[in-house]
Amino acid sequence: MDSRQLIVRINQAFINKNFEEVIDLCDLILHDDGFNMNALLKKGDSLVELNHHDKAIDCYKLILQNNNRIIPALTNLGYCYLELGRIDEAISSFDEALKLNPNALPAITGKSMACIKAEDFYGAISCFDKLLELDDSNPNFYYQKGLLYKKLNDSSKAEECFDKASKLDSSLFNGKSL
Repeated sequence: MDSRQLIVRINQAFINKNFEEVIDLCDLILHDDGFNMNALLKKGDSLVELNHHDKAIDCYKLILQNNNRIIPALTNLGYCYLELGRIDEAISSFDEALKLNPNALPAITGKSMACIKAEDFYGAISCFDKLLELDDSNPNFYYQKGLLYKKLNDSSKAEECFDKASKLDSSLFNGKSL
């Protein structure tokens, strides 16, 4: 089977959520080309889906060892670290991705989650400010930012965010008390 056929099978298996098959097929490619970025990325993503974050980290690191400018590898590495509770490493990975593309939504979102876990609420608010700069029509961004201000006991800023969220989606607060 040539590499194009393997790639088609890998993509189909991934779509069908046959992650073990994806890993096996990627290993066939990696046997001949140990630094095949696409195979490493898809294998890493499949390992994540199977909750093998530690093994996925190895795939993403191998990609970055070969080329440290691959934003999906940096971002996915950050999410793996986040999942494993390695918050400082997660933030570092997200920051590296954001140096390459300051508008990378998955990296901004991941960094906001890592900042929240680290209880760096101002850092998380900065992330939501950036998300709102990119998309000010998303009520969830305002809502999450409001929750952060609430944690910081800044009720006026929290209320302002909740009002903006409510104007964008009036159903957002149905049944919720703030």
